[in-house]
Amino acid sequence: MNQHIDWSDVESNVTHIHGPKTVEYGEDELLVHCLVRDGESHIQSFMEHYFALGVKHIVFLDNGSQDNTIDIARSCSNITILHSDLSFKHYKFAMKQYLFKRFGCERWSLCADIDELFDYPFSDVIELESFIRYLNTHAYTAVVAYMLDMFSEDSLQEWLRLKGMPVKDVYRFYDLSNIYRLDFEAFCPHNSLSNPDIYNYRGGIRHTLFGTYDRITKTPLVYGNDQIKPIHNSTHKVENAAIADMTVVLYHFKFADNFDALVKRVAYEENYYNDSEKYKKILKYLKSEPDLLVKQETSQELNSIQDLVDNRFLVISEQYKNWVSESSQVAALPIKIA
Repeated sequence: MNQHIDWSDVESNVTHIHGPKTVEYGEDELLVHCLVRDGESHIQSFMEHYFALGVKHIVFLDNGSQDNTIDIARSCSNITILHSDLSFKHYKFAMKQYLFKRFGCERWSLCADIDELFDYPFSDVIELESFIRYLNTHAYTAVVAYMLDMFSEDSLQEWLRLKGMPVKDVYRFYDLSNIYRLDFEAFCPHNSLSNPDIYNYRGGIRHTLFGTYDRITKTPLVYGNDQIKPIHNSTHKVENAAIADMTVVLYHFKFADNFDALVKRVAYEENYYNDSEKYKKILKYLKSEPDLLVKQETSQELNSIQDLVDNRFLVISEQYKNWVSESSQVAALPIKIA
């Protein structure tokens, strides 16, 4: 990445397409922004999920879609669509930083990819505004998220027939084997970590299948201020943040109907780390295993986010658990603290 590029270089290369140019929302509300290209397979599920969760507004920065991404996004209210034709390879960090700076100043915002659906512990008990209020009450400015690859029980050749179906209904399996817990502060230094039980996760089902050692830890939920540095030298990192005492999940639907085409495109364009080395490795694997089956004997079906707390994939604190009990007037929560 060109080290001289920053978010301010993007300003003159963004045009407004649809929706309000500025967005007003309260201190306990959340805005989501997403850098997207050719997200037709995911965008309907994306909008439905976030608005059902209670998100105030979604901002899409389109980076040259050739499919129906923009047309689908226009059909929904509370949407802003921007466009930039800057090189993804050279400006992907800067474009995401731009969205934080433009829409997330002195407010909470979530940077999510089009195939990522955010959720938080006890989302079935407390509303999103209560969750954000908890973060504000304790002066946190960032939340660690773990990406969880979701997949169906069908093989790759069957995924195309699932096109257009809600991803949460179809891709309901996950696998926690081959996930490695590493020191978070070594991975993401220069932050204040409030809970020592929070780790940096790597590996997972892609490590099992393809031998890639992927980062599955992000800090996408950020309260923007003059000190904090979101997307700091990586889409996964932040600097100068007060890290919350619980973790959240990004359900990751990369293993969807367009997976084969996505891998071929990214490998050809060489837009990702080290000229898309990992995607080239996956593409080589798919050529030898064209009928890929992701589901393993160790895979589990997701019933609710509580599963991820029970099996200690997600971390919660006693403080957060007590907040939920008080906020929801639930006397006792059926969760064991790790």
